[in-house]
Amino acid sequence: MTAAAPSPLRGPTLAWAVYDFAYSLFTFLLVVRFFPAWIIDDHGRPDWYVSVTQVTVVVFVLLVMPLAGALADQLGRRKPFLIAFSLVSASACATLSILPVDGSVLPALVVAAIAVAFAQLAFAQYDPLLADVAEPESYGRVSGLAVALGFAGIIFGLAVVAELIVGEGSKQRAFAPASLLYLAFALPALVLIRERPRARQPAAGAVNRAFGQLAQTLRQMRRYPRVFRFLAGRLFYSEAIATLSAFMAVYMTRLGGFTEREKNVVIGISVLAAALGAITGGRIVEQVGPKRPLLAVLPFFAASVLLSALVGEPWTVWVVSPIVGCALGVVWTADRVFMLRLTPPEVRGQFFGFFNLANRVASALGPLVIWSGTVWLLHQHTHWLSALDASRVALAGLAASALVGWTVIRPVPDEESEETVAVAPATAS
Repeated sequence: MTAAAPSPLRGPTLAWAVYDFAYSLFTFLLVVRFFPAWIIDDHGRPDWYVSVTQVTVVVFVLLVMPLAGALADQLGRRKPFLIAFSLVSASACATLSILPVDGSVLPALVVAAIAVAFAQLAFAQYDPLLADVAEPESYGRVSGLAVALGFAGIIFGLAVVAELIVGEGSKQRAFAPASLLYLAFALPALVLIRERPRARQPAAGAVNRAFGQLAQTLRQMRRYPRVFRFLAGRLFYSEAIATLSAFMAVYMTRLGGFTEREKNVVIGISVLAAALGAITGGRIVEQVGPKRPLLAVLPFFAASVLLSALVGEPWTVWVVSPIVGCALGVVWTADRVFMLRLTPPEVRGQFFGFFNLANRVASALGPLVIWSGTVWLLHQHTHWLSALDASRVALAGLAASALVGWTVIRPVPDEESEETVAVAPATAS
C-alpha cells in the first residue's frame, strides 16, 4: 500500500512552506521595498549603486552556491547549511539597521550584500527539501502553498513593518524587524524538518569531493540538455521579474502621484493576486504538469509590463499590478516543480544550486543592464530622455526579456527525463 502524501496543513510540510513566508517577507522588505529606495531616493545615489551591489552578490553566490549544493549532496544533509546561512543573513540585516550612513553609503552596500547573498544561499538549500516533506504527487500543491505563504509574508511585512513601523519615516527602521521576523518564521523549518536518508560520503575530504563532483557535473552538463535549456529560459524571465520587483517603488516615484502608503497598497494588491495565482497554479500543476501553466502566464506578464511602458501614466500601475501578481504566483509555483521533474535525486542539491543561481544572475544582469544601463544611457549620460521616459524604455526591455524566456523553454518537456536516469550512476560514483 502506498503511503499517503503528507498533508500540507501540518508538521514538517507546513514548516517547510512557512519558511517561504519568512524568506519572502525578509527579501521583500530588504531587496524590494526599502533598500533600493533608501539608497536612491533618500540618499540621492544613482540607480547603478544598487545594481552594482546586486552584481557583487551574484558573483559571490556564483562561486559559493554550486559548491554548497555539491557539499550538501556529499554529506547527505542540507539543513545545517540552511540554518547557518539563515543566521548569517539575519545578523547582517540587523547590523544594517544601526549602521551610520551620513558620510558614505559603501558600508551599507557591503552589509546589505552579505544579508542578501546568504539569504539566497539559504534558499538554495531550502528548495530541494520539498522532496523530503512531500511525495511527488503532491509537489504542486505543497509548492503552491509555499508560494502563497510567501506572498502572505509580503502582505504581513507591508502591514506590520511598512505601515506600522516605518510609515513615512526613515526606511532604515525596516531592517531590524525584518531580521527578527525572518528568524521567527524560519524557526519551524529549522527545527521540524527531518531529511530523508540519502547516500552520504564521510565528512573527511568532503570539500575536495564536492569540488570534484561539481567539476564532473559541469563537464557533463551537455548530457542534461533539458535542464540546461530550462535554466537558460529561466534566466531570461527571471531577469524581468527580479528587475521589476527591485525598481517598482522607484518607478512609482518617477511616475509621481504616489504616497508611501499608496505604494504599499499597489504592492499589496499585486501580492494578494500572486497568492491567489500560486494557490490556483498549484492545483493546475498537479493536474496538467508545470509547463502549460508556466507558458500560459508569461505572455500576460509581458503584455502587462509593456502596457505600463507604452502609456506611462500612474493609473496603469493600478491596472497592471494584479495581472502581474497573478502571473508571478503561477510562475514561482510551476518552475520549482518543473526543475524537480528534470533533475535526478543524486545531484538535486547541485542542480537546485544552478536553478537558484539562474535567478541570482538574473537579479544582477536585469537591474544592471536592462534597467540601470538603459536609464544611465538615455537619461544620466546623454540626457536624451527624462528619468521617467528612460524607465519606461527599461520596462519595455523587461517585457522583451520575459518573452525570450518563454520562447526558450517552450520545447522543454516536463515529464521525468530519461537522460538524467542514464547519467545518475556516473554522478553518484
